[in-house]
Amino acid sequence: MMNDPFEIDTPAYISFSGGRTSGYMLRRVLDANGGMLPPDVHVVFANTGCEMPATLDFVRDVATQWNIPIAWVEYRLNQADEPTYAAVDYASASREGEPFALYLDHVERVTAAKGEKPYLPGPGNRFCTTELKIRVMKKWMMDRGFEHWTSIVGIRYDEPARWRKVDRTVPRERWELDFPLVDAKVTVRDVRAFWRVQDFDLGIKGDYEGNCDACHLKRPWKVAQIFKDHPERAEFWAERERRSGKLFRPRGPSIPQLVALSRLPIVRDKQLEIQCVGCTD
Repeated sequence: MMNDPFEIDTPAYISFSGGRTSGYMLRRVLDANGGMLPPDVHVVFANTGCEMPATLDFVRDVATQWNIPIAWVEYRLNQADEPTYAAVDYASASREGEPFALYLDHVERVTAAKGEKPYLPGPGNRFCTTELKIRVMKKWMMDRGFEHWTSIVGIRYDEPARWRKVDRTVPRERWELDFPLVDAKVTVRDVRAFWRVQDFDLGIKGDYEGNCDACHLKRPWKVAQIFKDHPERAEFWAERERRSGKLFRPRGPSIPQLVALSRLPIVRDKQLEIQCVGCTD
């Protein structure tokens, strides 16, 4: 008999993005373990400050509705200008991009000291994910005395571009990766079907508002749609492009171009999708 992919090896942390897929994965882990988190399994939400407000509401609601602890952490710098983290909660969590801005300011100082130009994270260099999430959660686990652990990541089976390139047999510095949704062959249809019958849900439109609002991995039309619905979300990203002289998508479009697109009567169309699909490959 095959083992249940959701009976995970411990110690471990579940990387909870605040989206429906990672929420579904968390529920499956709970159900596979008698409705509780196994000993030495932790749920960690790393807040960048650029998540949509509904994402923070959802993280809070998951903890309340399912009666589980969720650790909220954010990127910080210590007095030596070295990366660390702060423990926060729903009330104190950043909502104006502060951790992301702090990281980009740090990059500016480091590159200036080397006589180099600053850079922005992009599709080919996901430094924001590495610095604001992975390393923050690593420090959080180490502070609790763990030397090695399993990192549980919510990548679905129908996202082969994300999991086929990862060799899970190669050990990382301190952790091993586990993709239980891949092993269980869970698709977006399974996730949507699950949330349709729950008593609460993530309060976003479709799937384009999830997680970091203007993430460079989103298709440009999705970011333009966010700017259309929430025009105040664009300024943070536009300012960082102005300061660095670089683009979050090196092949375009720029944030101002996405803002201009957001002002059109219809944001999404087939022509736009064909033109921009390569930007996030």
